[in-house]
Amino acid sequence: MRRRLAVLLAALNLAACAGSSRVPRNGAPTCATPHGFVLANASAATLATDADVDEIRVVSDPEKASLQALSIRLNDAAAIRVRQYTTEHVGDLMVISVGDRVVERFTVRDPIDGPTLLVTGATDGDVAEMRAKLCGG
Repeated sequence: MRRRLAVLLAALNLAACAGSSRVPRNGAPTCATPHGFVLANASAATLATDADVDEIRVVSDPEKASLQALSIRLNDAAAIRVRQYTTEHVGDLMVISVGDRVVERFTVRDPIDGPTLLVTGATDGDVAEMRAKLCGG
């Protein structure tokens, strides 16, 4: 059985990227202009969209270093919205969608205090698929 995609949150200090959509090496910029990204609460209220994403990178999964993950850095305004919402809604459901497909449902365990969402998959292929959908290629 495939491990559900998990969302791990980290405050990462990443440099701005140039907007390439090629498959990167670990840590290399993936894209600065995502397509179809939505972070919403269980009531479908949007907390962040494409316009709120500063950068997407492929990085190592901090729990399983042999796997990759997507690091999605939000702009300051979206990071504040997400922090405020998650501080007040620990235990509530949130979703991440790419296009019209929900790629993850997760329960807020702790407030999201940083600007970066870390999205992991069961395989590197899962991460590559999400990257391709978000970055258009």
